[in-house]
Amino acid sequence: MDLRPHPEQIRGAGRFFVFGVPALCVAYLALLLALHDLRPEHLLAIAIALVLSFWSDGSRRLARVGLPYVLYGLVYDSMRWYEDYIRSPVIHLREPYDFDLRFFGIHGLTPNEWLQQHTSRVLDLFCGLAYTPFFF
Repeated sequence: MDLRPHPEQIRGAGRFFVFGVPALCVAYLALLLALHDLRPEHLLAIAIALVLSFWSDGSRRLARVGLPYVLYGLVYDSMRWYEDYIRSPVIHLREPYDFDLRFFGIHGLTPNEWLQQHTSRVLDLFCGLAYTPFFF
């Protein structure tokens, strides 16, 4: 992938990169300024988006691949504005337990309680293999 600057390639860039990305960056910046919540990482993200959009064809391919991650980050970052509206002040413990017991219960026990009473070294080894990628 060639990431050297090629300003002449901007003519061949799609309209999304020429007009869409800068418009989205301006809208996001205006929203952050209106909410008085502009931080340095926001400016860095906007700068990276603009540089990748205008630098070269290779950088635009990289931007296209990274777009879902950027959108995920924006949604995650925006949760602090509406977290109180989606989070309940009550912590529910009994309801999920009753749900698991009703639909997945084994002789009056949830699956984790049943497996805790019926341990097996072979099963522990087999289930532990799922965590081996975290070693590397």
